[in-house]
Amino acid sequence: MKIVKTLLFVLLMAGFQQVNGQTILTKWENLGNFSEVLTKTNYVANEGLYDKLNQITPILADFSEKLDVNNIPEKLRTPKVNEAIAKLRSQTKSLNNLASNKSSKEDLQNELNAINLTYKELIALCNLD
Repeated sequence: MKIVKTLLFVLLMAGFQQVNGQTILTKWENLGNFSEVLTKTNYVANEGLYDKLNQITPILADFSEKLDVNNIPEKLRTPKVNEAIAKLRSQTKSLNNLASNKSSKEDLQNELNAINLTYKELIALCNLD
């Protein structure tokens, strides 16, 4: 019974985190837009359509540029959030360069994995109230 209660608690907390993340994405519209394009980019990569990445990575880089310090909700303006945004912007530019230079699938996937990690860190930072 204790295992069932623990499992239920973990599932509830995971669900709460998901709802919290969605709240951040609706409060910070530019982050929500970035998230949508990142999801599409991941889909293209997961389908193995690396030749199509050069079409979507410029869009991803553009949306990362819109994650500007000036349009962050006031409550989220912290040095760590600013650092995560700067890192995301740099990584998306790097991915765009790799895609336009037709780099290896491994290099593209490694950079996309790094972007996903930074994005998750940013969401976690935004959920700290």
